[in-house]
Amino acid sequence: MRTIRKLRYGFRKQRKHWRRLFDKFAQFIADVLYDRKTTLVAKILGALLLPISFVFLIIVKTRVWLYQKRLLYSQPLGCHVIVVGNITMGGTGKTPVAEYLARLLLTMGRKPAIISRGYKSKGESRYKKFLRWLTHSPDKPPKIVSDGEKILLNSELAGDEPYMLAKNLEGVPVIVDKDRIKAGRYAIKRFGSDVLILDDGYQYLRLRSTLRMVLIDKNNPFGNYHLLPRGILREPLSHLDRASCIFFDQIERYAQLRTGTGNS
Repeated sequence: MRTIRKLRYGFRKQRKHWRRLFDKFAQFIADVLYDRKTTLVAKILGALLLPISFVFLIIVKTRVWLYQKRLLYSQPLGCHVIVVGNITMGGTGKTPVAEYLARLLLTMGRKPAIISRGYKSKGESRYKKFLRWLTHSPDKPPKIVSDGEKILLNSELAGDEPYMLAKNLEGVPVIVDKDRIKAGRYAIKRFGSDVLILDDGYQYLRLRSTLRMVLIDKNNPFGNYHLLPRGILREPLSHLDRASCIFFDQIERYAQLRTGTGNS
């Protein structure tokens, strides 16, 4: 028993050690992306990442061009779709704004539902996906974080942001799925939703939208103006022309909207 305890202790110690190393490495990469590091190693890594950013730029531009020329199809769902998103990595207040819009729509007598990808949520295992494919089983339905009355999933299964939305909003279903078209159809069929709010959906071109809102943090709008992985841009600045409206503001401002303490 004592040997087993020692082994467990050693394993936990090693796991913590590797986790600390990973966190340090992730912080170093973030510093390179934001140009906070000026060391020789950071400059070399930044130079190595530039060609990859160029390849990523070509892929992003080609994808958007295919949708614009209708060689790839954006699916309509027969209801209003409001997209809340950005063109950079990191937080710009998307989730609080999605919550604010849902509350506003409720006061207007609409039936909104929030659709989220569920970043970092616990998904279906590869084994189960393979088994379902092998047996030709029907697709797994989207995860319902909230049906508008009660919370049905915890933050581990739903993801932090969808869980926060479900916790703060009453009368608004919150649904999580990587396939936002499937999630949207589910919301319309089960809950009778007539407005869908896509949280962090600016890059999701498969679903046709009515209104596209882009949020930009004025304190650090575009980082070093490079695309991933050299910078924080998910798309080139020219792609802002897809937006119906653009908001430059601080993240704290949108947090105030959520709590109702900001000025209109």
